[in-house]
Amino acid sequence: CDGDAGNDSDISVGGYVFMEVEMALWCQLDPSGFVGSHRQTEYPEVVLCVGGIGRAVVGGQAHSLVRGNAVYLPLGATLSLHNESDEVALEYVIIKVEGVQADHSA
Repeated sequence: CDGDAGNDSDISVGGYVFMEVEMALWCQLDPSGFVGSHRQTEYPEVVLCVGGIGRAVVGGQAHSLVRGNAVYLPLGATLSLHNESDEVALEYVIIKVEGVQADHSA
């Protein structure tokens, strides 16, 4: 994963608005690869799929990852990632966020 400093733009995912982006990491997971289960301990995160086909498991619940899909991980949640293709890398951006609020406009 490659890191980049965040900016002050608000983003909205899954009924939540994130007031501040702390960091964004561009990641690539090899074909048929996986990232084992780990707990979010510093920031809530958004995983945004930008290419490939995969699956994110958040707290035991599976979410499909295809281009444009995003998954929210609250602080303390567990995450594992799985590339479901044996030919193409899964590409995704991890966005570390602060200032989480419910999005009442959704």
